[in-house]
Amino acid sequence: MKSNIILGIVAAALGIITPIKSSYPSLLNKNLSSQYVIDASKQLTSTMLDTTGLVNQLTPSSLSSFAPHPIVIDAADNMADMVSPAIVGVLAHNEYKQSVGAGVCVAEGGIVVTNSHVVHDYPDIALYLADGTRGSAVVLFEDTMLDFAILSTELELPYLEISTIDSCIGDEVIAVGTPIALNLKHTFTKGIVSAINRTIAVNTESGEGYMHNLIQHDASLNRGNSGGPLLNNKGQIVGINTLKLTSSEGIGFAIPAKVIIGLISKAISDQLYNIPYLGIIGYDAEIAHFNKLCDLSNGFYVEHLDPASPISRYLREGDVITKINGKTIDNAIDLRSTIYKLQPNTTIQLTYYRQSNTMQISLSLPSRNA
Repeated sequence: MKSNIILGIVAAALGIITPIKSSYPSLLNKNLSSQYVIDASKQLTSTMLDTTGLVNQLTPSSLSSFAPHPIVIDAADNMADMVSPAIVGVLAHNEYKQSVGAGVCVAEGGIVVTNSHVVHDYPDIALYLADGTRGSAVVLFEDTMLDFAILSTELELPYLEISTIDSCIGDEVIAVGTPIALNLKHTFTKGIVSAINRTIAVNTESGEGYMHNLIQHDASLNRGNSGGPLLNNKGQIVGINTLKLTSSEGIGFAIPAKVIIGLISKAISDQLYNIPYLGIIGYDAEIAHFNKLCDLSNGFYVEHLDPASPISRYLREGDVITKINGKTIDNAIDLRSTIYKLQPNTTIQLTYYRQSNTMQISLSLPSRNA
């Protein structure tokens, strides 16, 4: 976007992919009190990796003895001891490279969430528990633009509750992950929420897009923390760590729990294949309004349309989506959570704003997997 100011601050995904050569672009400061846009490329060019010795390391062992149940933290409990059984180290690999990250179990039945860039295009995924137990996992769902993936494992894991309360600036948070190497899995670091509603521009294999409404925090993060949970002081998940600024200290980002809770619900009900496809790329209207691109400060600003999507017959670049089925859309989180609750091929009523005019259309959204 033309009004961006390049500050030369580098952002990097937190997964460890070895060996790699990485190039990360710059922080694009929107000068908003509550918003930044950061260009954080996750495109990594890999070279050959000798995988000798990995076979034994990845062989699944016996199942964990933990019963599948939610972990509830009492004030007198040691939180780290209580939550650790639900958190996993992740090692993914293919013929040429390997990736190290973290994940957390969020529901019974072995539903584990992590970052897409930790597991994308890796056919072999191993999970490492706090007690040393190893097991395999498969990818049920991934969204490279959201940098989010849902895994399934036969390991019987307890799971952590997802917080239903929005994070606030100043909240204490704890990040758990696998910094640097697997032998440092289940590392805990503490910090506070520094800001909310950060927006990040990313380049992925799916193209250019945005990660929306991220939580910024100062809990220490290192390569390998990708996919690990960000917890509140009750041991509940408030976010999933995804990236940090490498040229500065104490600036990390997490996907807020409320962005992914709809996807997790669909994973539990075996409905991940039933996600509608909207076919737009954009960001909070607040950012566009600040840059004098639109008159509205609430809504979802449309920057790009997939010409093959049904919505492209009606909307144009620069439109602002304000309602779906009568529900007010104030930002990207509202849009995403509303879409995730819908079924494909059902008619929706979409309200949008264009050049001082409010318009409404009816259309049917195809399946994302169609």
